[in-house]
Amino acid sequence: MQISLPDDLVKQLESRVSASTEFSTIEEYAIYVLTEVLKQTDDSSTKNSTDSDDNYTKDQEDAVKDRLESLGYLD
Repeated sequence: MQISLPDDLVKQLESRVSASTEFSTIEEYAIYVLTEVLKQTDDSSTKNSTDSDDNYTKDQEDAVKDRLESLGYLD
């Protein structure tokens, strides 16, 4: 299967891959991004809308924890 992408998107992908040590090709990076988006979409569709504890992404939660640790609130 092949997917056509707009040139500006390809340039953005190339830029991210060239700055990355984790991905060596656009294809690897695109597969990673699409997999993560699908996981998030699947996760959010199975969650109860009243679950307020899960309103933050893992990255956001980690950033808050790091900040609280740097301020001395967490060990």
